Amino acid sequence: MQTRLDVPHDPADISDRDYSENARDALARAYFFARRGRFDESVDCLRPFIHSKMGTMQRIRMEYIFSLAAAHRQDYKEAAHFSDEAIDRTERLGDRKVYALLRYKGGIALHCQQRYFDAESYFRTALDDLVESQAPGEPLDAEFAFKLALNSANDNIMIGKHTAALFDLEVAESFLMQINPPTTEVLLRMAYINWSKALIYRWGESFDQALQHAKAALPVFERYESGAELARFRVCYAEILLDRIAPIGSIAPVGAHDYSVIQDQILYALMDAATAGNRSVESLAILTSARLLRLSRQGRDNQSSHNGIAGVEALARERNDFQLLSLAYTIYGEEAAAREDFAHAEVFYQRACDVLDASDAPIYSKWPRKGLRSLSALSY
Repeated sequence: MQTRLDVPHDPADISDRDYSENARDALARAYFFARRGRFDESVDCLRPFIHSKMGTMQRIRMEYIFSLAAAHRQDYKEAAHFSDEAIDRTERLGDRKVYALLRYKGGIALHCQQRYFDAESYFRTALDDLVESQAPGEPLDAEFAFKLALNSANDNIMIGKHTAALFDLEVAESFLMQINPPTTEVLLRMAYINWSKALIYRWGESFDQALQHAKAALPVFERYESGAELARFRVCYAEILLDRIAPIGSIAPVGAHDYSVIQDQILYALMDAATAGNRSVESLAILTSARLLRLSRQGRDNQSSHNGIAGVEALARERNDFQLLSLAYTIYGEEAAAREDFAHAEVFYQRACDVLDASDAPIYSKWPRKGLRSLSALSY
């Protein structure tokens, strides 16, 4: 989608009474560096003009660059701040395409802060503005619309609105069908839809349906994806396979099971995440590996597994990642329950619920609450 944010200057800027030629030249240099991923230099070009007079669209472009630079260094709070500043000005300007793009960028920054309620609202509003901004006869940017609908679905999953998420996925799929001819990218995006559906059915404990969608996505991801995203999907796939044996928070099953496929997915995930240098995804794989060890060894204590969970807990605390911390406590609880140390299991399950009070992802409390119910049933 082409917007006025794609260029550092356009002729319409000149009509603004506060238009600045100095700001125009600085924006041209800033865009040059930003397009090459040199965001520090891009910001340096604009920093002297923060308090200078300039046109409204020029100010929006500057805040847009600041937001991109902040997101690049993973300072998502600052990225959301500059996106919001630019959104407020764009709303007064009335350019709905620019407004939709800024809402999308702001939604990404909010999602990375785990502010899923706000992020979903941004994506949904952006999609509405994108559709309403289309002139008669003008084709809709189906690719951008797809991204907005998929992101809205994923945030609805996180806040537990699964019916709304399934609707969003249907909308995303309808936009995807408008992209002709079908390309490799379309196949990959359909795989992302299947991944999201697998998550929905997993949270709903419909594990066979979850596995059906995960299996549909797996060969596409293995062929066309790599790095952290492929690792993240492998973890999801392994988790669903483990859930079919013993969902998180349940008592471990009796009997032998074939864990080889699960083990392969976890090992590949660990390698992919390590290669990508993504510690968060690597941590998810470590927690899944701990679940696998617990189930495959019939609850016998494993010090290396415990050490791995402790490392995940430390990383989660360092990054204020409440979801990851909650998952670590949940796995601690499972290990304690497997040793029949029910007092400590209850403590860890409760901690897993408590840390989510500071998070926008209430869905993650489902598993530790189920663990608490299982412990309660054992006491009778």
